[in-house]
Amino acid sequence: MDSTMELARSGSFWMFAIIVVLVVMVQSIVFFRLALRTSESVGLTDAEVKASVKSGAIASIGPSLGILIVAISLMSLIGDPLTLMRIGIVGSAPTESMGASIAAESVGTTLGTTSVTPEILSLVVWTLCLVVLDGS
Repeated sequence: MDSTMELARSGSFWMFAIIVVLVVMVQSIVFFRLALRTSESVGLTDAEVKASVKSGAIASIGPSLGILIVAISLMSLIGDPLTLMRIGIVGSAPTESMGASIAAESVGTTLGTTSVTPEILSLVVWTLCLVVLDGS
């Protein structure tokens, strides 16, 4: 398990996680700017735009706390960078947690135990990547 977690927290995992999170952040900025420019063309005032942004930011706090709690628990099971990458893309902590557990259990092990090998970590990563293709 120690060597597997060293792999899960390796520089290459961090590199990919940072790239993924940066792409998500750039997309967010691009769409936010596009929304601001479009707001004028649909007749929204600056006050309405500010109120919308403020209410959206406040409304997102609650759901984010639940995701944060699950993400913290996932970090000890699949490593920090993989958790950051998965939650940054999908944002569905229950799906990520369940997918990781099911993948490990499919080969007769449990996440967080010494029986998790690099191959099982690879299976977990592939499962988490492919589960989003379902769209559910």
